[in-house]
Amino acid sequence: MHLRSSLAVLFTLVVAPCAQGWTLIAPAAVPNPRTSPAVEAEPAGATSTLMFGGLQTNPTVYLADTWRYDGTTWTQLSPANVPSGRVAARMASSPLANTLVLYGGVRPGALGDTWTWDGTDWTLRDPGLTPGIQSPQAVLGGAFVYDVRRHKAVLFGGQSAARVLLAETWEYDVATHTWARVTTATVPTARSEAMMAYDLARGQCVMFGGKVFNGTTNLQVQETWVYDGADWTQLTPHNSPCARSGEDCMTYDHARNVVVLHAGNTLVVGSSRCAPDQTWEWDGGDWYLTAPAALPAGAGQTGGIGWNRARASVVHFGGQLGSSQLNDTTLYGGRLPYFATFGRGCPGSAGTPRLAPTTLPAIGGTLNLAFTGIVPGASVLLLSGGTNPTGPLDLTPLGMTGCSLYLNLATLAAQLPVSGSSFGLGPIPLPGGAVLELQLANLDLAANPLGLTASNGGRAVTY
Repeated sequence: MHLRSSLAVLFTLVVAPCAQGWTLIAPAAVPNPRTSPAVEAEPAGATSTLMFGGLQTNPTVYLADTWRYDGTTWTQLSPANVPSGRVAARMASSPLANTLVLYGGVRPGALGDTWTWDGTDWTLRDPGLTPGIQSPQAVLGGAFVYDVRRHKAVLFGGQSAARVLLAETWEYDVATHTWARVTTATVPTARSEAMMAYDLARGQCVMFGGKVFNGTTNLQVQETWVYDGADWTQLTPHNSPCARSGEDCMTYDHARNVVVLHAGNTLVVGSSRCAPDQTWEWDGGDWYLTAPAALPAGAGQTGGIGWNRARASVVHFGGQLGSSQLNDTTLYGGRLPYFATFGRGCPGSAGTPRLAPTTLPAIGGTLNLAFTGIVPGASVLLLSGGTNPTGPLDLTPLGMTGCSLYLNLATLAAQLPVSGSSFGLGPIPLPGGAVLELQLANLDLAANPLGLTASNGGRAVTY
């Protein structure tokens, strides 16, 4: 039996405990395989993630498709206006932003146009016809991010069409749709393919790594820089990922207030800090290696990474492993579905009633519960509600000797009677991080004066 109509109402949104890791999921629909797509959270409070373009091989195609991931599945959109097909475009936005900005990319030469996305359509804001004057040069591998506090997109560095590494800082004002070059007292070394994300908790753009020129060749660096809208500052954290460069490799985890860096390209081998599939987190003071080396296949290199509010997780799509392009979707954010039991039931004629999960409450799936210690053929009520703020309520005075109610009377709800020894709740609704407290009541006339027994409690947290 599945409870569908009112299930979303039963859940309440809370901050749940973290359990870091990547999870490979299987949406009903997925885009075709690709490398280096642009992936970013949609703006204006949306809970979805947008993906544009990327490179498809065999045959080679510079993709120009727009996809939305809503936390359950991918949907291809059909906007009236579309940027030209490209790979390694830069997108910048935030769930708190009022627009999404797309800049540049490769097709196969560098592009310098600027587009915005309003949730329905793309709009060309700057064709890039005055490079270096009214807008940035067309660059390969510029670092691009949205500064939520100042409502400006920030671009640093990149490699020009003449293969010159740049150290320019540009800002795109989303209110006026204009670019302006910014002069700062401190300037990072010219570089391309640096990774950058906006640290909302600390109000800074965080940039890591990239390729710099040492006079002979381009070398990867492991520098950490922050930009506050006035100046750049190089930091010296105690821990750091090894030198690496990348494209869409960093994003902000809005649930845990950390910057997440995944993979990137590194030329250093034989070091525990340089495995290509590592995941690091920046908390404003230091870097921490968090994810194990063995990740799902979909968390490979040269994929796209962004925030998904519906799942309260970082989402990664596509990329490359060896010679194979991927179209896998993986989630990271330390938040996985779980079910915890607490308390104990009271004895009855068939034993002590107990509920336990046989599946976890994954979004879009079904939470299946198994019951033991109940009277065969007797009615079972599945109770739902929040946790009792004053602790378990002793039901002995009501005639239920030794029984306790673990749920809050103010939010208590009884679902339809359940027959048998199992029950299914589903499909589990969005958003991630929702909580449901459960308990069973079993009709058992021989157990006590009231003729009811109660089970332990259960707490489901969805992701």
